Amino acid sequence: MTPQHPFDGLGMTYDDNLKFWDDIAECYMGMTMQGDIPSNVVSDLCEKGWLDGDSEVLELGSGPGTYSLNLAEKVRRLTCLDTSEKMISILKRRYENVGIDNIEVLKEDYHTYSGRIYDAVISSLCPGTGSTEALNIMESLSKRYCVHAMWIVNSWDELNEQVWKELGKDFSYGSRRKGIVKENLESMGREPEVCIYNTHVDVERRFEEVIDREKLYFDLMGGDADEALMKVYGKFEEDGMFRYSCDNSLRLVTWEVPGC
Repeated sequence: MTPQHPFDGLGMTYDDNLKFWDDIAECYMGMTMQGDIPSNVVSDLCEKGWLDGDSEVLELGSGPGTYSLNLAEKVRRLTCLDTSEKMISILKRRYENVGIDNIEVLKEDYHTYSGRIYDAVISSLCPGTGSTEALNIMESLSKRYCVHAMWIVNSWDELNEQVWKELGKDFSYGSRRKGIVKENLESMGREPEVCIYNTHVDVERRFEEVIDREKLYFDLMGGDADEALMKVYGKFEEDGMFRYSCDNSLRLVTWEVPGC
């Protein structure tokens, strides 16, 4: 049997997912693990001519703004969709703190969003957006360009994969490596371009803080993981600090909407 993503393996419902992202929002690691990738992606999209000061852009699954603030600095207007109230609250706090005023944030599910059409639609690590159904939705909301970002390797998730194994669960994030978005787009008759972004990340935090965060993660998914967490994460503890270095990579898939 092919290892499943934890959400699938645990049979988490739509409401379970909403609660998970709300509860994990304040300690979400997505920004930390991407290093300089978000700023590099936005710079490259501008150099490509897909983003500029006249662009109106829609971002699906903006989360706490991992890409949003970089995008807002380069475009005329950015609309961010997310279903997590707490993620939205964090994003608003972040852009207000730096005086950005060209972001509109909507608590909306992209499946049912029926707003206006944008110059570009961007999905940045938004779960489920790699399916042909979701890719068609992205195109339906875009006049010209679509951009899809997905992890290839997120080493923090791979640590959690080890914890799941300690708990007797064969869960994995390996499906990310398959390039399913490119394959789905080609099956739709598109000609996507793929760019791989790599980054090195050094994490140094109080060990207790890291363990508390991971306990929350596993508690939300019904796993009593205290011993397993100490076994896996304890390897990186030194003098009360968690020190961890890793290399992560992300696949960016870009394509033009037919007839644009």
